[in-house]
Amino acid sequence: MVDLYAWNPRRPVMRGPLGRLIPLRRPVNNFGDLLGPQLVERMLASRGLRMDQGAKNVRLFSIGSVMHEVGNADHVWGSGVNGKEVARDYTVSGAQFHAVRGHLTKAFLDERGGSVPEVYGDPGILTARYFPAANLGRPLFQSDYTIVPNLHDYRSMAGAPNVLNPRAPLLECLATIATSRFVVGSSLHGLVVAESYGVPARRMVSSAEPDFKYDDYYSGTGRRPQQAAFSVEEALDLGAPDSPEGDHERLISSFPWHLWGTDQASGS
Repeated sequence: MVDLYAWNPRRPVMRGPLGRLIPLRRPVNNFGDLLGPQLVERMLASRGLRMDQGAKNVRLFSIGSVMHEVGNADHVWGSGVNGKEVARDYTVSGAQFHAVRGHLTKAFLDERGGSVPEVYGDPGILTARYFPAANLGRPLFQSDYTIVPNLHDYRSMAGAPNVLNPRAPLLECLATIATSRFVVGSSLHGLVVAESYGVPARRMVSSAEPDFKYDDYYSGTGRRPQQAAFSVEEALDLGAPDSPEGDHERLISSFPWHLWGTDQASGS
């Protein structure tokens, strides 16, 4: 069975029943990173395919800034380079690239021996197609705007009005974003998912994430880097950025369907 990679490390958590601290580890469960495998499973189901019908001993990367985790025998569909890992010594000449998130990722990999096609797009832009808003259930809250912070920015914003916890259950995160009128945030996939559902989204500067992955995503949707706000108020004043462009059908066709014994021409 194909192994669908998702970044989801276990982090230490401390509890203190009866006054004692006991080390525990829980998965991070950041919704943007969990989206990739579930999106792929829904894409397969749309063609009557199951995960267990895929090739054996194959690893597939999709959503995420996870290129530094890719090995020489892996398949990549829509992943991107992490701006915090650009100094790492990459060895990608043996990986099979089907699409990447944006032009910055392609240029980075081309310089390191990758054979990368000119097919761009974060797979998260397909979210609305495979997770229809009408089927998501109730949002966690509704307001004129929703703030979706990056995982590392959430602690400083937790408890404030209109802030979505990026570790909330995936479908609840999607429902909350899909029913928003406007999204503000430093979560890349908060922005991507919002734009998938046609919700305008303005990026905020992150305290932990470099510009690379945001600029990469915008380049993959036919745009220049979009101005990032330093506060919610500034984001609301700036309003919606340019609308995304991109060939969704080409992105879907570039998916490695052959790993499930079918070809790109099959309808979805």
